[in-house]
Amino acid sequence: MRDVIKLQRRTASGLEDVLSFGDIVASGSNANGDWVRWSDGTQICRSTIILTGLSIEDRAQVWASYSYTPPAAFVGEYDIYISKALA
Repeated sequence: MRDVIKLQRRTASGLEDVLSFGDIVASGSNANGDWVRWSDGTQICRSTIILTGLSIEDRAQVWASYSYTPPAAFVGEYDIYISKALA
């Protein structure tokens, strides 16, 4: 589990990097989310996390603590990228 969350805006140009990972060798899903592993060892996990009780104002910074377990184990340390969706 990681305590540090890195925020980064992702764009369609990042798709070129994904296409260079090679063939998909494994994928799956469970209660923690979905995952895909490529032949070069790259693994991407995707999860939906719902945080409640946060008050978010325009341009405000929001801090929250959350323990995350990815849907597939990683060999070493990994980065977490978050995108937000407000209801």
